[in-house]
Amino acid sequence: MEMSQLDWDSLDILNLPCFKVSGRVIRNGKPLSPTELKKQFGMPFRIAASALVNIPNIVRNDKRVRAEIRENPFIPETTFSFDPSPEAFTTTDGAGTIQINAGIYFALDGMPHTITWLDSLTHKDTLKIGELMDLEIPQEIMDEVDAIMKVWYSIHRTGWIDTSKLNLGEDLFLLQQMLTFVTFHEIGHWYQTVYLPGEWEKLIRITKNYLISWLKEDSHLDTDKAMRRQIRLLLKDPEVFEHWAHEIQADMMAFHACLNAFGGGWSPELKQTTYIAQATTLSVLQMQEVFYAYVLKQPLSALTHPPSYIRESIFCHIRAKEMKISIKDFHLKEWRIGFIHRLVMERILKLYGLSLKD
Repeated sequence: MEMSQLDWDSLDILNLPCFKVSGRVIRNGKPLSPTELKKQFGMPFRIAASALVNIPNIVRNDKRVRAEIRENPFIPETTFSFDPSPEAFTTTDGAGTIQINAGIYFALDGMPHTITWLDSLTHKDTLKIGELMDLEIPQEIMDEVDAIMKVWYSIHRTGWIDTSKLNLGEDLFLLQQMLTFVTFHEIGHWYQTVYLPGEWEKLIRITKNYLISWLKEDSHLDTDKAMRRQIRLLLKDPEVFEHWAHEIQADMMAFHACLNAFGGGWSPELKQTTYIAQATTLSVLQMQEVFYAYVLKQPLSALTHPPSYIRESIFCHIRAKEMKISIKDFHLKEWRIGFIHRLVMERILKLYGLSLKD
């Protein structure tokens, strides 16, 4: 059915038939229906939906996509889920189907002081990277991390998200950027279901070659020798190597897609916006790793998804190679805003993990 511009502008994007909302959510003791979820907490889902509606136009002009898909392009069937777990990433289940988890939303919305403080650090021209190693972390930052972990534990224990205990905002700009990045990461996985097999294999082959070169260059592994040996041993498993290559490929596709979604082009401003969205995503993933390792005492497996710091390291390696600059110049000049964000968040989460060991 064709729609006029007026009809399109007045449409609630979540009412498109390709989008569904689900979740085990209660408010003041009462379960919320999908309609109530959409009405009360639709903001993060509308952000993700906006990133998906342009897929038909992109697919139609991409000769790497199978002919029958290009002739009849579609928006993937997408479920926006308030899943009762603290997962901060998306999942794909079969061809043409995407699920986006709102765990990301809860994490970011519970960190207003942390986000403001990090923003002040990343835009401080006089800040020296060496200062970050001994940076004093304000107690209110540690309190926010602890509060999120407690909310996640409650969700894990009860199987329900109690939104009456959450202070959900409506105007968090960083959330929009990060959720767009994560959505495009999942679209990267979805493309495997619509690409010509040979074209997809070309992309994965390039990523695998980068992964091999990353493994050979110890300077990119900010770990001790024992950890390096463990990573190399892990990646000798062909299945693990394949999984990691697909995750990194999706990260790279998300990076390029966000540059276009945030305004197009390769301006320094757009790249920094994309880098901070990516760095924040990695930090929320690391929070999840800390939650499972130190709160639940059930460390996450690395068999299908590289740990957050590994994803960061591989991405930086690839971008430095693409730009033909050293990894040091990439960290300190090109990716500086993301580099500062990740260094500080890694310090915060390391201190938090140590506090739980005491």
